[in-house]
Amino acid sequence: MLKRLAKELCIYILAGVVIWFCIITISGGESVKLGISEAVDRCMNIIIPSLFVFMALSQILVSSGLYYCVSMPFYPISRFIMGIPPQLFFVFLLGNTAGYPVGVKLLSDLCQRKIISQRTAKIMSCFCCCGGPAFYSGTVGLAVFGCTGAGIAVFVSILAANFLTALVLGRAINEDKKTSKPTFRLDGRMFTDSVIMAG
Repeated sequence: MLKRLAKELCIYILAGVVIWFCIITISGGESVKLGISEAVDRCMNIIIPSLFVFMALSQILVSSGLYYCVSMPFYPISRFIMGIPPQLFFVFLLGNTAGYPVGVKLLSDLCQRKIISQRTAKIMSCFCCCGGPAFYSGTVGLAVFGCTGAGIAVFVSILAANFLTALVLGRAINEDKKTSKPTFRLDGRMFTDSVIMAG
């Protein structure tokens, strides 16, 4: 009996909150309209174009085998400090500088091509996800805090957290840590496919 009353009370409270939210939204229609308009404008003119370039670039890196060349200069850091397979350092690099979905998209592509296991993709997704420095300095720093330095401080703290997470979880990756060199291939169709898949 008490359980049923508590459940009904929760439903009434939730309905009241929703109605209250609708009233506030309707009464402040002009400011809501302006906020939505600014958010859509920012998304269409800043966020999506910058992400599109990195999504296409990441697709080209994986398709061509260039990811190996990008990763190998960081071999000592990835292999001996972070404990992740050296050929996957580019995922950490792009995932923490190019924008939120890029790292996860790279991991998904590598998993679909059977270059890494699903388990490795799940582990690496914990530390290969971060907005880019331009997003933090501009959108977060200036729009939220009114200061570019504050946005950079947020970016550096997330980057440091991801690096520490990689130090801990990187050792749990059971992939072959030997560097197997992929076949290098670059052609015109790869570019068009990458652009199509990025969109």
